[in-house]
Amino acid sequence: MLDLNHILLFIAIASPVILVARLARLKSARPAGWMTAALSVLVTTGIFWVLLPKVAGYVGGTLWALLLLGPALAEKKIASLLLDKRYRAARQVAIVRRVLHPWNDFSQLPSLLRTLELARDGQLHQALDQLASQRSQKTPAGHCAIAFTYALTENWPGLVDWGRKDLSVTHDPAVRALYLRALGETGALEDLAWAFAARSQSLIPRLTISSEAAQELAYLLAFSGRTEELVRLFRGALAGLARDHKKFWIATSELAEGKTRRALERFERLRTETRDAILSRGIARRMATAREFPAPRLSPSGQKLLARLVREMPSSRTSPPVLRNNRSGAPAVWAFILLNVAMFGVEMMLGGSTNPRTLNFLGALEPAAVIYHHEYWRLLTALFLHYGLLHISFNLYALYLLGPALECMIGSARFAAGYLLTGLGSSGGVVILHLLHLTRADQLVGASGCVMGVIGISAGLLLRHRQSPLVGRRLREILIIVAFQTAFDLWTPQVSLGAHMSGFLSGVCIGMIFAARPMVPKRPSPQTLSS
Repeated sequence: MLDLNHILLFIAIASPVILVARLARLKSARPAGWMTAALSVLVTTGIFWVLLPKVAGYVGGTLWALLLLGPALAEKKIASLLLDKRYRAARQVAIVRRVLHPWNDFSQLPSLLRTLELARDGQLHQALDQLASQRSQKTPAGHCAIAFTYALTENWPGLVDWGRKDLSVTHDPAVRALYLRALGETGALEDLAWAFAARSQSLIPRLTISSEAAQELAYLLAFSGRTEELVRLFRGALAGLARDHKKFWIATSELAEGKTRRALERFERLRTETRDAILSRGIARRMATAREFPAPRLSPSGQKLLARLVREMPSSRTSPPVLRNNRSGAPAVWAFILLNVAMFGVEMMLGGSTNPRTLNFLGALEPAAVIYHHEYWRLLTALFLHYGLLHISFNLYALYLLGPALECMIGSARFAAGYLLTGLGSSGGVVILHLLHLTRADQLVGASGCVMGVIGISAGLLLRHRQSPLVGRRLREILIIVAFQTAFDLWTPQVSLGAHMSGFLSGVCIGMIFAARPMVPKRPSPQTLSS
C-alpha cells in the first residue's frame, strides 16, 4: 500500500534539489529568496528524516507546499491577473504571496501593482508620486519603478536610452517587457526582434511578475504589421489578455501594415469603449501620430529571424507543438477522469479498492493470468482500476494537469486513441518483463501508464522539430519529468517502473506517428476577435 509519508518525503527532497540545480545554472543574478526557501525545505526535511523519520515526509511536505508550491501558484495567478489587467486582484494575491514567501526577491510588488491600479483609474499623478519614492532604490523594485515611470508617461525614447545604458536592468522580466515595447514604439524593430529571439532561448525561470514570452512576441508581431499571426497568438497563448488591449494591439499592427484608416476607426471605437486611463492615453498617442507611425524596417537577416519566430508560433502550420492547457475544451480528458472515478466507486461497492479479490474480479493486470489463461482483457481493464484513494488522486490530478494541453493540440479522437494505446503498451510491457523475469509484480492497477503515455506522445511530437532551440528546451523539461518519475519509482517499491517506462516509450512512438500527419488549425480573422 502507498505510504503518504514516504511519498511526501520524496517530494520534499527531490523538488528543492531540482529547483536549486536550476537556479545554480542561471547566468544572471539568482533569486536569493527562492534559493533560501528551497534550502530551508531541504535542510528541515533532512533533519526530521534523521531524527523522526515517521513524520519527516509530513513535515517536509507541509513546508514544500507552504514555501515553494504556494508561492509558485500565487505567481502564476498574478501573471494571469496581470494579463487581464486586474491589478487590484493581482495586488491582493501578491500580498498573500509575500506572507508565504517573505524573502526579499520582490517585496515591493504589491506597492508597484497599486501604482498601476491608480494609473488605470485615471490617478496618474498619485501613481507617479508613489513611484518617485521607489525610483532611487538600487533594487529590482527600484528598476521597475523607473521603467513604469517611463511607460506611464509615454516616454519610450527615455526608456530605451535608460535600458541601453545598463542592460542588466532588463534581467527582470517586468522591466524587460516594457523595454522591448519601447524598442517597438521607437522604431527599433531590428533590436526588438533580436532581443526577443535571445529571450526565447534563455533559461531564466518565471519567478517574478514576468509577462509571458507570448506578450513580448505580441509586441514584435504588432510593430512588424503581422496582424494575422498576432490574432492567432491572441486566440492561443494570450487568450487571457484583456479584450481592450487585444483590440489596441491589433489596431497598432494594422497601422504598421499601412492600413491607417482601418486602424484609426478601431482606435476611435476603442476610445469610446475603454475605461482604462492608461490605454486611453496610448490610444490618443497612436491617433495623434498615426501618419508618422514607423513603418516596419528589418534587414534581410532580421526578416529571416522574424519568419523563423512566426513559424515557431503556436498553431502555425509548421510550428513545433506548444502545450497549453484549456481544460474546459478537453472532453476526452474529462471522460477518462469520470470513467476512472466511476470504476473506483464500483470497487468500493464490491469490497473495497484495496481488496485483491475485488481487483481480480474487476480486471486487475495479473501477468500470469494473461500469459497462462489468455485473459487479455486485463491489459485494458486494469487501466481504469486504482488501489486506494491516494493512488487515484495522484493519477487523475496528473491527467488533469497534463492531458488538456495535448488534447487541445492533437484533437479529442487522437488523444483518446493515444491514451488507450499507450495504456495497452504499458500493460503489454509489464507482461513481457514478467516473461523475461525482470519484474515480479503479481497484480497491477492504475492509469499512471497512460499518464506517462501522454508525456511520451508530447515528446514524440516534439522530436519532429528537434532542430529548434525552443523544442530542445521542452524536450529537456520532459526528460526531467521522466527522470523524476524514475527516481520516484525506484524510491517506492510499490510502484511499477516497468509499467511507467513502457507507457512512456509507447507514447513516444505514437507521438511520432501522429506527427507524420499534423493537425492544421483554422486561421482566425482579425475582424472576429476585434470587432
